[in-house]
Amino acid sequence: MYERAQSLGTDIRHKSLVTDYWEAEQEAGVVVNGERIAADCVICAESIHSRGRPIITKNDFREPQLDPVFSTFRGTIDTEDLRQDPETRRAVNSESETKRDVYEVWTTYGLHSSLSLHNGGISRCGMLLTRYPRATAVQTEGRTIQEDSFMKPEYEPEGRLEWIWDYDRQEYTYQEYELVAEAIRLGREYIPTNCPPSI
Repeated sequence: MYERAQSLGTDIRHKSLVTDYWEAEQEAGVVVNGERIAADCVICAESIHSRGRPIITKNDFREPQLDPVFSTFRGTIDTEDLRQDPETRRAVNSESETKRDVYEVWTTYGLHSSLSLHNGGISRCGMLLTRYPRATAVQTEGRTIQEDSFMKPEYEPEGRLEWIWDYDRQEYTYQEYELVAEAIRLGREYIPTNCPPSI
């Protein structure tokens, strides 16, 4: 993958410390090793405690954050290796208890997450990022189920929620994409129909 990215001329920088994120009307960017870099899209991928979180959520970064248990996918590495490397040692020098039981996560073979990317193209990057309302609704519902079910073993969930599971993601994407794109171009509000309006 790395070699393929290089062959496409992708600028990949190793050992680069991201110290800040910023966002303007038509672009976003990061500050890397003191250099301000602009991009069509910035992916904040350093956990739910990301420095980019206040920009996305409009909440003060110092506010109490969600427990990491609400992250969907997680990977693990041996922190002892990180501790031996002076470049990464700071990430694991913590006095707090971080060890916990490991549990399995799942992914699907579906491509619905990439359909908006396929339709959008790099020149319309802002239109690719239109899943926020549904993603937020799913996370809210998941948190409710977790609080009721995982924390209270006697609670029995009422089964799968139809608005999350039982619809054709691909058909919905192709059906709604142009409406979403037009709303973004014209600065109008778009109200998705694939999640409950009350959430």
